[in-house]
Amino acid sequence: GIACDDPQTFRRTRQMQPIEIITLGRTQSSRAEFDAWCVRMTQDGTYGPVSYDLMRRNCNNFSHDAALRGLNLSRGVPEWILAVPERFLSSPMGQMIRPMLEQMQVTGPGPDSATGSNFFTSAAGGGTRNESNGSNSQHLERSAAVNPWAHLDTPSPPCTSEPKTESQPEPNSTILRKDQFPALLQYTRPLISNDTKMVDICVAKLTTIDDEYKKDLLTKLGNELKESNSPLDGDAVELLAENWKEGKIHALYSLMLLRLVVLHPLTKDANIVQSIAATLTSNSDNIKDQYTVVNSVAVRSMAWCALSNAIGSDQNQIVTTLYTEGGMLEKLVDAALLDLVPERQKRVEVRQSASTFLYNLIIKDKSLGIAKCNNGMGGDEIPDMVVTLLCGVMDGLNDEPDLTTKIRRVLSVGKILFPFSDKESERGTGIRVNTTAVDLVNNLGFTDIFTAMSLEAVEANADSKKLVVLVKEILPVLRSI
Repeated sequence: GIACDDPQTFRRTRQMQPIEIITLGRTQSSRAEFDAWCVRMTQDGTYGPVSYDLMRRNCNNFSHDAALRGLNLSRGVPEWILAVPERFLSSPMGQMIRPMLEQMQVTGPGPDSATGSNFFTSAAGGGTRNESNGSNSQHLERSAAVNPWAHLDTPSPPCTSEPKTESQPEPNSTILRKDQFPALLQYTRPLISNDTKMVDICVAKLTTIDDEYKKDLLTKLGNELKESNSPLDGDAVELLAENWKEGKIHALYSLMLLRLVVLHPLTKDANIVQSIAATLTSNSDNIKDQYTVVNSVAVRSMAWCALSNAIGSDQNQIVTTLYTEGGMLEKLVDAALLDLVPERQKRVEVRQSASTFLYNLIIKDKSLGIAKCNNGMGGDEIPDMVVTLLCGVMDGLNDEPDLTTKIRRVLSVGKILFPFSDKESERGTGIRVNTTAVDLVNNLGFTDIFTAMSLEAVEANADSKKLVVLVKEILPVLRSI
């Protein structure tokens, strides 16, 4: 239902501070007129306790209506705020957990059937008070039944404690022995595609036109790519990065070279990662060249491969721009998760490359916050991006027919649940378990997927055996926490 509180009291008791304050104007409506409007909204059920909807009728929607209709202002809540739920629901993650959110809707009894007078209260004792309800304490008691979130006790201030030593487990982690995870411990580094056997063929295919300058540049670049960690000619890289989308065949051979380029130090930033990322996430019919090129199976697979290498090595730290440029990282994760779905992406090579990209992203953990889940910095919360990755990789996992893709998805889950680094595995310390992530997997029912995989018949090939071993290392932890 509708509740009110003094702004300073609300911020103090909820430990929340505004990021931005927007002036909507000055109202000519009186307090009594606004209170009467709130009563009407409660009585007709527009904003009653049973009408709340997390996505479509929430506090932002109420504030918008209160500004325009209750206070008769010319401005309401900014559109970008009102559109947040719809943007979330239209994402792969939103579509996936929408049924769960709908089942979690919480409602309470309706307003006082006679007067509707208990439409809102003030936790601080201020605000509107209806004298006909008797004493203020009786009024607060009645309204608490209507709005179970009103008048919560003031949270205790965060406790301070002595700094933790390395041997102390963090609040949301458990330490387990290394010998419980022999298979997982074999995977502590990114998956990198660094085969140079195709370099000469790629250069030959890209230099068939009569352009000696271009031939010389790409030939020099090809020779440099064969040398491990060799600095590359900036002009040659720039030429390749600027022209890689000139048709499907040209794009394929260019990306085969670019996947190696990102493993080397560059003399100048050629915006390689940004260009590939923008193409993979583009779904606009107005960009027909990008749309056609990237939907070639071979090109899409190689594009994910190039980004996987860029994420995994990050030689030039150019990939860090993905975390700040217009939500590009979120778009890439959404695109990769869609490419994991066999019903949507039927070509196994694309699913393999997309799963490698996600695995390397989780392994490197630049700004995802996986490590924070394990070191006390994030409390009991999991960053939204990590939740998206975990749910997206887990959803439909057992329906994946390709063992390579399936193994990489299981490894991605394992790296979120057990976020140990390569250095930690070498030091001989125990393995930390992200118990908050484990709880999420259990609460969403994903443990059943691992149970089903553990009961599958093991085939004779090595990948089938590897998969079952990984699953059987993870499953006991899911069942025990």
